[in-house]
Amino acid sequence: MYAGGPKGGSVGKKILELVLCVFHPLAVVLIWFHLAFRRDDWAFTRMAWAAAVIIPLVPFIFVLTGNDFFGDERGSGTRAE
Repeated sequence: MYAGGPKGGSVGKKILELVLCVFHPLAVVLIWFHLAFRRDDWAFTRMAWAAAVIIPLVPFIFVLTGNDFFGDERGSGTRAE
């Protein structure tokens, strides 16, 4: 499970990601790019997010559930416990 919420500088990053969600096509491409290189989730989870983000509201949900467009420590190849 991903532990910890936004810290210091990541609040600004989270706000930027929410603003980018308004530009749905750009948000979808950024999410797909992030999912392509994320190795801590199961393939089914990544494929489900990839299909779901086509719906315009879902990029907001993706960001608000703790995921990032620009990568984070979750994509480093180790699962946070």
